[in-house]
Formats: sequence, C-alpha cells, structure tokens
Amino acid sequence: MIIQVDKLSYEYSPNSVFAYHALREVTTSIQEGSFTAIIGATGSGKSTLVQHFNALVTPTGGSLTVDGKHIVANQKVKELKPLRKKVGLVFQFPEYQLFEETILKDVMFGPLNFGVSIDDARSIAQESLIRVGLDSSFYERSPLELSGGQKRRVAIAGILALSPKILVLDEPTAGLDPEGSASMMSLFQNLNASGTTIIMITHDLNHVLNYATDVVMLDQGHVVFEGHKETFFNETDLHEDYGLVKPPLLALRALLKEAKISFDAHTLDVNKLAQSIKEGKHV
Repeated sequence: MIIQVDKLSYEYSPNSVFAYHALREVTTSIQEGSFTAIIGATGSGKSTLVQHFNALVTPTGGSLTVDGKHIVANQKVKELKPLRKKVGLVFQFPEYQLFEETILKDVMFGPLNFGVSIDDARSIAQESLIRVGLDSSFYERSPLELSGGQKRRVAIAGILALSPKILVLDEPTAGLDPEGSASMMSLFQNLNASGTTIIMITHDLNHVLNYATDVVMLDQGHVVFEGHKETFFNETDLHEDYGLVKPPLLALRALLKEAKISFDAHTLDVNKLAQSIKEGKHV
C-alpha cells in the first residue's frame, strides 16, 4: 500500500464553540499504481482526508503512512518538502494557484523551489506543458489570458513538473464543458498508465465507472465502502442508498432488467453490454 490510514480523525477548531469533527477514526488504504476515486456527499470529509496525504493538515487522532512517511496525531511533521514533492495536490479550482506573469515561469516555479537550475527548470516546464497539451505558443502568455480549462492545465503542469509519485485531484473537472472534462480525464488516465498513483475526489459516478480502479466512499467522516470499482457498482446499492446520481450505464442495465432482456448483468463496459444483448447472454 502506498498510503495507509489508521483510525485517522480530524477536528476543526478543537476546544471551541466552532469545533467540528470532519473525520472520525477513518481506516483505509490506497494501492500503489491504482486510480482511486474518493466519493461521498458534500461535507463527508473527502477534501479533509486527501489534505492529510501531503500534510496540509495533520491528524488530531490516529495516524497515516504515505510511501514510508509516518504521520502521527499531535506530533510535528519533519521534512515536509520531500513529501510535498512526492504527493502533488491539485485543488478543486487549481487555476487560483497561478500567480506568475507568464505560463512558463509559473510552471518553472516548483522545480526552482526544489533547487533545480534555471535551464533544467525551463526544460522540465516545457515538457510538463506539452504533457497537458499546451505548446510553445503558450509559454509567454499571461495565465489571465487563458480559458478556465487552459488555466487548469497550467496548474496541473506545475504539479507534474515536480514528478509526483502520487497525484491527488479534488473535483478536477468542476466547471468544465463535456469536451474539456473528457480531455482532462484522458490526461489523468494516461498518467496513471505511466505509473502515477491517482487519487480523485469526484461527485461524477460516470467518471468513477469509466476511469477508476478502486473506490473509497465517505459519509459524515466515516468510511462506508472501500474496494474495487466492480464490487461497488455490481454488489452494492450504495450509490442509491446515499442519493448519488446513477451512471447512465447502470440506469440502462436497470431498464434492460425490467424489460426482461437478456444481457451480461455485471459488465461495466457499454460495448460489451451491447455485444451481450446481441448474443442474448445473461450472466
């Protein structure tokens, strides 16, 4: 496991009238190389959980281990810089992270902060921008000139420039149109295929269905499910129990079942579903 969480609790504003328990003895794990979706209703603790992974917040109870780095409640975390290079966190609206006068300088900032030479930082930044689909015509432009989707790509390039082993994404397609959303998800899928562990907070179960390998579901600061995507969609009704919007493929399967049409009742692939209907298979 690249991340192991053990009875992790987090309380905002402890010992005050504003005290609020965001996480309550959460125990879960993230496998190296996985594409793990973290889901749940607003306020369930998703963002608070992932902010522990690079110690933006630290536990008020329990502990976690991130790629060998052990973090324990009420103990100061030492040597944070290597951890934050290893775990890249992209916020829900990462374009607000942009601050330099040009795109190239913004992406260079991270490598320079870690002691890379200017020439090497420039080379790394250019390569990172290419990976997110932005060519040299963008280098000297101001981030303020870009569309929302382009700003998001620049922010992600800034994280990729640090070569993170783990990439944490908080609602990465929020506010994007369907084409921009699909393009962004394809980028993350390719990064995962190249060995990066992806952890993604999302409300879009269609993204979970199409891209994730594993699912962790939170409710009111507790883990209510963790396991493979196939188990979540085929062996539980949690998406219905907690009022999450069912992916179109699952809605279609329900209609086929109601119409008593034979099909592969466990497939999560639309092409395989169509083929099973054609062949009259019911598994």
